[in-house]
Amino acid sequence: MKIICLVKFVPDTEKFEYDYETDKIDRDASKLILNPDDKNAVAFAMAQKKQTPSTYVEIVTMGPMKLEEPMKDFVRLGADQAVLISDRQFAGSDSLVTSRIISSYLASKDYDLLLTGTHTLDGGTGHVGPQIAEVMGINQYSDIVAIKEVTKEYSIVEALQDEKTYRLKIQNPSVLSV
Repeated sequence: MKIICLVKFVPDTEKFEYDYETDKIDRDASKLILNPDDKNAVAFAMAQKKQTPSTYVEIVTMGPMKLEEPMKDFVRLGADQAVLISDRQFAGSDSLVTSRIISSYLASKDYDLLLTGTHTLDGGTGHVGPQIAEVMGINQYSDIVAIKEVTKEYSIVEALQDEKTYRLKIQNPSVLSV
C-alpha cells in the first residue's frame, strides 16, 4: 500500500506577522505549524506503516523553503519520503492554483490513497482535497472522523455529515479528507 499525505503548514495563530501593504499574512516572517487536521492524516498513515511495515508513506507540502527542516522531521519519524514543492511564483496561491500544482506533482506518482485534512487554520474552506480529486479524476470524501479499513482496492470510513455519522466504502485510489 502506498499512502501520500498532503499537508499544509499554517501560521501559528499566536505568532504571526501581517503585511498591511499586501493585506496578507507574511509567511516568511511568521512561525508556521503543521495544520491540526493534517496531523490526523499523518498519524493515520504512520500507524498504518507501523502495523504493516511494507506500507509506503510520503508527505507532500507546498510552501516556502523554511519548511525544509520540518519536512525532514517526517522522514526522521518514519515516513519514506517528504517532498517540499517551493517556488516564489507560488506565493499567495489560492486553493485552486495550489490544487493544480500539487496535482501536477501527483500525476507522475503511484499511490493507493491520498490523505489530507478537511480544514485549515488559515482558511478552512476544505477545497484542496476535493479539487485535487476532481483534477486527478478519483474519488473523494471529506469530514472523515474514522478510517476503519484500508486496502489497495477500497477504504471503509466514517464521516460526519449534518450531525449524523455515515459509514462508507470508497473505491481507491481516493482522496480522504480527515
